[in-house]
Amino acid sequence: MQAPNTIKHLLILTPGFPDGEEDTTCLPAVQQFIAVYKTCFPEISIDIIALQYPHVQKQYTWMGIPVHAIGGRNRKKLGRLKTIWSARNAGLAIHRKQSIDAILSFWLTDAAFAGKLITERIHKPHYIWMHGQDARKNNKYVRRVKPNADQLVAISDYQNNIFYESFGYKAGYVVNNGVNESIFPGFNTGERSIDIIAVGSLIPLKQPHLFIELVLALKKSYKENIKAALVGAGPLKDELQTLIDKYDLQDNIRLTGEVLHREVLELMNHSKVLVHPSLYEGHSTVMLEALFSGCKVVSFIPPGSREVPECYICTDFDEMHMNTLKALQEHTHTRVKYTDMRDSVMQLHRILFQ
Repeated sequence: MQAPNTIKHLLILTPGFPDGEEDTTCLPAVQQFIAVYKTCFPEISIDIIALQYPHVQKQYTWMGIPVHAIGGRNRKKLGRLKTIWSARNAGLAIHRKQSIDAILSFWLTDAAFAGKLITERIHKPHYIWMHGQDARKNNKYVRRVKPNADQLVAISDYQNNIFYESFGYKAGYVVNNGVNESIFPGFNTGERSIDIIAVGSLIPLKQPHLFIELVLALKKSYKENIKAALVGAGPLKDELQTLIDKYDLQDNIRLTGEVLHREVLELMNHSKVLVHPSLYEGHSTVMLEALFSGCKVVSFIPPGSREVPECYICTDFDEMHMNTLKALQEHTHTRVKYTDMRDSVMQLHRILFQ
């Protein structure tokens, strides 16, 4: 028997979610949004369905929130459809216990498809917050989910423009990602031992090889003993190590591998410049965190529509080299709060329960 709906109940669907409170490397922006949402609206009942990760089917709690892991393990074709259907069934079971008032899906992908199937049965509002490459024209889930504009939330104006170019219409809402300042270490006003840092998955989209090429160029134009850190894990690791060895940059570049999120923030707190050579971003969490950590930021993609002097936008590698050199010659470091996660929470809450 369904329990009386005495409080608002939000169902969140996401491709992945941390396997526990110590798993800070899994989708940090999603984690921080939900953590801040829970702080701002403790009266809202939340359930989370994670489709692909954790890789095992189980139920557990994260910060007191029930998490229903489907254990999809990123299976393809029929396996993925089974995962989506299992998520749909889990959502309906949750609704039977306590009536759901709104559904929020992260990314316009498999989670949004499961959200569509749930809302077709329970007739509750379903919103989809696009976060990254889901705005690009190769996203097959757009025709499967068929979202209308009023269901879609873009994470930036830039992403919304990409979605328009890809599919001919725009999301009805734009809610930026933000920083949760409570998780940052005390601000480092002293010496910063890392000249340049890059943070992200070691995959072709992020173009980490350009970071190594940049260190080689700066070793000649800036200083011989430049110190750089490349933070992240991925399939290009061995190829990047080979490139480091080829250029004899073993004393200049540290490949950290995957590290805890708090360690990423500590590294940023001791860095002068974040270089972000990614080809595409929806609204880069890494750039927002670097600005709040006092880093200058050099990137091909702007952090948002608002210009800040600490951010240098480039069109090609030569300009990235020139701008990084300029940024390194700026010796002051100040916190820049580009967007606040609390603002993101408030905006999305108004959309969910309007």
